[in-house]
Amino acid sequence: MLEKKRIESLSQVQMTDKIDEAQIVISTSYSNIEKLLPYKNQIKFIIHPNSGYDNYSYDLTKKLNVPIILGNEIRAQAVAQYVLSALMKTYNPIPIQEKWDRQFDRRPLWQSKALIIGQGHVGKILGQSLKGIVKELHFNDPYKGVRCDISLSSFDIIILACGLNSSSKHLVDKNFLDQCSSSVFLINPARGGLIKTDDLFKFLADNQQANAQLDCFEKEPFDLCLLPQNAKGTSHIAGVYDGLDDAIIDFEYSVIKSFLDANLDYYQDQRLDTFSKEHFLA
Repeated sequence: MLEKKRIESLSQVQMTDKIDEAQIVISTSYSNIEKLLPYKNQIKFIIHPNSGYDNYSYDLTKKLNVPIILGNEIRAQAVAQYVLSALMKTYNPIPIQEKWDRQFDRRPLWQSKALIIGQGHVGKILGQSLKGIVKELHFNDPYKGVRCDISLSSFDIIILACGLNSSSKHLVDKNFLDQCSSSVFLINPARGGLIKTDDLFKFLADNQQANAQLDCFEKEPFDLCLLPQNAKGTSHIAGVYDGLDDAIIDFEYSVIKSFLDANLDYYQDQRLDTFSKEHFLA
């Protein structure tokens, strides 16, 4: 197993299959985090390389009271590239030409106004990328103290780059969509629960000039054949790329090594047990 080999190359670290021995825990989106509560006093920290702070509820995080290191950086560039690809494919599809023809029918992206909801890793990358391409770029992220007071109807493009929590669930619903332009392009590479699916599909049916690019859905797996004609969907792949598994292992290794380096005197002769499983079953 590549993960075990790389992490155990740190001489003080040993992988274990027993949670009750673990001092470091590596979790995934499918992990049953509540299984960790009885062992919270022995756990030094948790690594969640799948990123997504919303995999840990606020209440559970308080109960654990254990540092949680997120791997947002691992997928952020890939998700941002997914969004940019969707924009270019919609606004700037390059035609296949067999003869000289100066006609190029495309939507002027440089005349468009874009709103990015969320100013985390993905939002910041998109902001840097789109700043010089679109006419106006705005952010809305109440957790960063950034609020956009401009009417939703002003935006040609709305990108969801935020997490899912009790306040953002069904952020995009009938009320939200009623305020949008009838030709808005909505992109969601973040969380399916951000959108009330039925409301979005009704909006798309009523507004044929509108478009949506969806990588995640309220209930997954989702049958992509059920999408309206003016929506395109993918199967939760926005953050996937060649080399992802290696990047995850590199991230886990670097976090553990940094911890060891910071506590070199103590752990020089100590064993540090690490637990990593796709599901916590014990």
